[in-house]
Amino acid sequence: MHFSAKTNTGLDLDTGGTNDERKVDLVKVVSQFTTTAPSFARVIDVEQQRRRFTDADAPNGDYTVDGQFNIVSLVTGGNVYARPITGVKHTLAGDFSWVRDTDANTAGIQPAAGVFVVDPATCPGLANLTVTVNAVSFECTAVAANTTLTIDPEANRTATHNPVLPTQTFSATSEVTYSGPVATGKVFDAVGAGSWTLNGSSVYIPYMLYGPTAEQTIQLTNKGNQNGDIFATAVVGGNTLDLGKVGTSNARTVTSLNAAIRNAMVAKGVNLAGPGNFAVGLTLVTNVPEQDVTVYSAYQRGNGDRLVVVNDSNGK
Repeated sequence: MHFSAKTNTGLDLDTGGTNDERKVDLVKVVSQFTTTAPSFARVIDVEQQRRRFTDADAPNGDYTVDGQFNIVSLVTGGNVYARPITGVKHTLAGDFSWVRDTDANTAGIQPAAGVFVVDPATCPGLANLTVTVNAVSFECTAVAANTTLTIDPEANRTATHNPVLPTQTFSATSEVTYSGPVATGKVFDAVGAGSWTLNGSSVYIPYMLYGPTAEQTIQLTNKGNQNGDIFATAVVGGNTLDLGKVGTSNARTVTSLNAAIRNAMVAKGVNLAGPGNFAVGLTLVTNVPEQDVTVYSAYQRGNGDRLVVVNDSNGK
């Protein structure tokens, strides 16, 4: 911000020097922080039933993923351009429905030890580590260049709980609390924080009709040169069901999945006999390159017309 003086008719009060020389800076506005957003990007391995990250991302058997919230007060010419901070709350938004809750009587998710770890050396005054199905948050008493959150799906696994890791995109928010006067401000506001992707094909069918009068047609075409297993998950009545392996896609073939998916749903306790029809969302994951897979999806109610459903592969 700069200042220059003129009369009410627009004449310069100080006519000496150039126009720039008759201006003076009153306020200099700079960013309080230098920042780098965290990244939790990893690749989920379909060869390991989507329960671990790939070996390429996890050398030496380390299947954890680390993200660093990098927030540092700006120093210019020996001056710290910083309003005093009393704390910061870091939040990672994503899909954490796969995390095992060790205490159903307590609000939120109480994860097993080691699933989410914040390095206290990088988070002074670490407090209030909180996990819900769609966010992980924690608080520090100061910002730092390397505040580290580690996610370890291996610590979440048990003999009876071995969930599929979901593909997803994360976002990060960091909100600082100032003193004198007390106020808050977001350094990061839902910025991109990496994704969990698959090393194979994932096709989402948003609507498929099941029930006593519904007939499905789900055909997966593999135009490539690689064979791969096909896995399915179903969203039924708000619940996500891991249907496991429902077939094998051979190179340059078309595989019908109608019966296999129905049988897998029945095995998971889904009643397909009635009393009425109902909608199901399906995700098909195939251990072959994404560009080689196309899925035809359609359904028919009774003697009605066959209706084609747009999915991730035929709707691109």
